[in-house]
Amino acid sequence: MKLALRPHAPMRSRAGRLIGVAAAAGAFGAAAMMSAATAPTARADDLAAIEADISGELAYGQTAFSTAMTDFGSNNDIGGLEALFNGVDDDTIGGPDIATIGGVEELTNEPFSLTGAELDFNGDIYPTSFSGAVTEVELLFSEAESAVSDVPTALSSGDYGVAALDSLIVPLVLDVIPQYLLIGGLESLGF
Repeated sequence: MKLALRPHAPMRSRAGRLIGVAAAAGAFGAAAMMSAATAPTARADDLAAIEADISGELAYGQTAFSTAMTDFGSNNDIGGLEALFNGVDDDTIGGPDIATIGGVEELTNEPFSLTGAELDFNGDIYPTSFSGAVTEVELLFSEAESAVSDVPTALSSGDYGVAALDSLIVPLVLDVIPQYLLIGGLESLGF
């Protein structure tokens, strides 16, 4: 079988390529204009609120570190350990989580939802016995499970900040569980 070439095929091919390139450029330009039209705008008041909450969280951490030093210095080992954990959690979990949640909300044009000291870690919540620690850990696992199951609903309804907050509960719980068990165990041993 022989294929017959048409004499003007190269011209049609060049014209087709030119039209294809022009169409692609036009589609790219239209997509760029659409994304520019729907791009999130930075809201100065929300950015200021996010920065203020991060600064506040880090200040809570510094206060907790000072309390830990005072407690350890006066032989209040459990109080010092609780304050130390609070300071570490405020600095390594609270501040970054506020930045993450606030950043997601800012990028998706949602209002900043965290208020005040929502992620502040407070030493008054530590258990006073090992059995109390186990009960508290079970409750934390239940809350984390509930939060994780809420993430798909929040994502499908466009509540991206809520989804970010709910998804960050699990690492928080995993960080706090050993702290609760240690403090509860030490309390039970009479330290």
